[in-house]
Amino acid sequence: MTYIAEAYAGLSNRLKSSLSLETSPVAIFLSPKIPKGIKQLEGKMKWCEMVDKARLEGKVFYSTVENHACKNGMFYLGMTQAFPGLLNGEWLSGKYPENGRRIFRSPMAVQRAQTKYWKITPETIKTISFSPLEKAPFDPEEGGVIVMVICNPKQAMYMIRGHTFETGEMVYGATMPSTCSSVCARAYMTGELCPSLGCFGARIFMKVKTEEMFMGIPIEILPKLVDNLESLLDGRPDLKAMLSEEVGQYHSATEEDRLVQISEWNKK
Repeated sequence: MTYIAEAYAGLSNRLKSSLSLETSPVAIFLSPKIPKGIKQLEGKMKWCEMVDKARLEGKVFYSTVENHACKNGMFYLGMTQAFPGLLNGEWLSGKYPENGRRIFRSPMAVQRAQTKYWKITPETIKTISFSPLEKAPFDPEEGGVIVMVICNPKQAMYMIRGHTFETGEMVYGATMPSTCSSVCARAYMTGELCPSLGCFGARIFMKVKTEEMFMGIPIEILPKLVDNLESLLDGRPDLKAMLSEEVGQYHSATEEDRLVQISEWNKK
C-alpha cells in the first residue's frame, strides 16, 4: 500500500460503506517528531476527547504533553513517566472524588491490573496526532498509525471476521485497561486487531452511545482486512443482508437460512 491521502480516503470510504458506519474511523499517529503541515491543538483535553474532535468535528491536529489532561493516558501512550499514585495503586483505588477514582478495591488489585495494561515505552512519543481517516496526512515511517473505529458489536464482529477470513487466527478482546491502553497502545505495541468494550473514562468524556464499542486497527493490517471484508460480503449475500439490520432489531432465521444449514456438502 502507498500511504498517501488517496489511499487513506479509499480505505475509509470502503470501510464506512461496507459496515454502514455512522462516523469516520479516526487515524491516530504516534510519533517521536512534530508532524509537518498540521496545526497543534489549542487548549487541553483528554486523549479520548481528542478522538471525538477528529471523529465528530473532522479536525486534523497534533498534540503534545501540554495538550493532554489525563495523566494516566499520557503514561500508557508513551508520552511521560507514570506518576507515583498510579504505580503504587493509591490513585485508582483511592476514595472518589478527592483522593482517587475507586475503580479497584485495593492498591494490590491495581498493581495486579497494571501488569496487564499495554504501555508504550515512556517518553518515546513526543506528539499524538488525530484525523478522520479519509483526511489523514500521516506517514507511518515517521511513527505509528492506529485506526480507531467506534461501532456496534455486530459491526465489530464483521471486521473481526474480515480479518480472520484470510488469517484464520483468533482475535482476543481486552476490557479492563483504559481504552487508550487496550485499543491504541495495544495495537501500537502488538500489531494486532484490538476490540474492546472501553472504559469508564471514555464513556464519560466521549460521545459514545450505550450500544457502541471500540476497535483499534494497526494501519498495516487494514488494507487486507477491508479487502477480505468486501470479499466475505460479496460471497455471502445473506450475511450482507443481516449486517444491514438496525440496532434494536434481532434477526429471525428464514426458511432459506435453515435449508442452507442442512444442505448436502458438495451437492451437484
